[in-house]
Amino acid sequence: MFLFNALHMVKHLTPTFLDTPGTTLQLLILLIIRLLNFGLSASETLNKVLLNPEFYLSVTFYILVISSFITSILLAGYVYIKTQDKIAALITQLPWLSFFPLKAFDSPFPVLPAVTNIIGEHLLVVLTGLFNLFFLSLYFSKSTRQELFSVLMLSVVCGFGLATKLTFIPLILIPLMIISWRLKILFILGLISSFILGTFPVICKYPVMFDFIMNYSTHPGLYGKGAVGIIDWPLFWAHLKIIAYYHRFFVFSTLGLFLWSTLQFINNPGNRNTRFIWAATLGSLAHYLFVAKHLAFHYLLIGFSLFSPIFCLFYLGIPKNIVLKRLVVIAIILCCSMNIFQTLMYRKNMSELSNDINNLYEKVSSKYPNSIIVPTNSLATNIYLTPLHGLFLGNYASSHKESGELARLYPNNYFFNTEMTEPSDREDGYGIRDFYGNRVFAEDLLSSGSSVIFIKWGDDFPNYGLTVRLIEKSKYVSAYLLLDSTEKRAYTLFLESVDFLNQKKYQEAFISAFKSKALNFQPENKIDYLLSEIYPQLELNKQ
Repeated sequence: MFLFNALHMVKHLTPTFLDTPGTTLQLLILLIIRLLNFGLSASETLNKVLLNPEFYLSVTFYILVISSFITSILLAGYVYIKTQDKIAALITQLPWLSFFPLKAFDSPFPVLPAVTNIIGEHLLVVLTGLFNLFFLSLYFSKSTRQELFSVLMLSVVCGFGLATKLTFIPLILIPLMIISWRLKILFILGLISSFILGTFPVICKYPVMFDFIMNYSTHPGLYGKGAVGIIDWPLFWAHLKIIAYYHRFFVFSTLGLFLWSTLQFINNPGNRNTRFIWAATLGSLAHYLFVAKHLAFHYLLIGFSLFSPIFCLFYLGIPKNIVLKRLVVIAIILCCSMNIFQTLMYRKNMSELSNDINNLYEKVSSKYPNSIIVPTNSLATNIYLTPLHGLFLGNYASSHKESGELARLYPNNYFFNTEMTEPSDREDGYGIRDFYGNRVFAEDLLSSGSSVIFIKWGDDFPNYGLTVRLIEKSKYVSAYLLLDSTEKRAYTLFLESVDFLNQKKYQEAFISAFKSKALNFQPENKIDYLLSEIYPQLELNKQ
């Protein structure tokens, strides 16, 4: 999705994805594409990227990884220069290790590290590292000039962080709690300026972006959906419990240090160390609450990153002795060992999954060389099942703007989206689709003379009005040969029923809808909704 929006900008088009807003990552990918295709026209560049998208994604990934590494080294180096304490410098590195074994309660895998994906959170790892660096530089500043520089850099980082993902909002509160009113004005001006700079590709869509933000803020449903209301309290409390259960070390450490720093701050308001710890822990707690409204575990990366300055400042602020230092060293060794072990386990799991999918795809392709292979997207997972599946989903999520080029480069490719739609007579995502997003019926594919094979996550194929036979199965995915279909006939009857209903021919509408249901029209909720509209009218006619 980020790659496709960068391609929109190559063609001087406005990006279509601006919800998070996410434009900073799109700009980074755009810069990479431009540098690697210097001197080429927009059409030549587009062609090269779509023929080898993995190359550009790999380059982006390595740049993000290297940037994260450099940021972490800069942070540790700065702390060591200021304190001459190796342990304090090492402590700043622990949150980076914690990013790798992030638990995911809603994932089929035991580990879900966002830092192995090209998403907003990966760039936020870099930005939060810079935030921590300038937050600590503000703490160690000895002059007005140093303080001004730190505040200005924090405002720039926060502006770009906010342009990357709205989950950065709680971190903006931290500097505002510890700087003077004069510096607050400088911070806000720098924040606004850098946010505009980070989102300039979508300036013309600011009203759309702010509508999304308002809906997100004033509706409890996912991405601003549902009835009006800020929070769904039962769901909110359930999410907080899930966060506390799966990440209890971070959550309870935050609570404990917040209470400790609050008491210390009350007793001694002038203590700079406890004031900074209090602000950072309060920001981290605010982030947990922010994420609990719409829970996804990779959102927690930002809150967890704050443990770099929190642990470092706590260590620097308490009396040190040889026993304490040894305990801290032991804790660091245990943390590193645990995270390295879980990271290796994740790599093993991901390699197994990738090899499993690739092997089945290659096996099916070699055994059925002239077949039409249709990857099947489902609610169970969003993993790409064929080399072209990712291109389809990225284009689908980016308003189909590159459909023509994809259809030219990769003709006769189709994709099956089994996601159920809202109960209405509109046609949304469900069905077999081409690169343009047009509905293609299984009967039409069968009539082309080629065999049709669905590749699907798992080993079940619900009744979609398609008759299939299992031909290959691996640990994670399965392949089904299409034998017959009633899909097109059922869909035609559904449209007939809608037309009859609009004409108030309720008896004919009922017959067509009932026949469509008998032919396994999908999605079922749409035909059931239609029948629920027809039944009351039939009863009124009887009366």
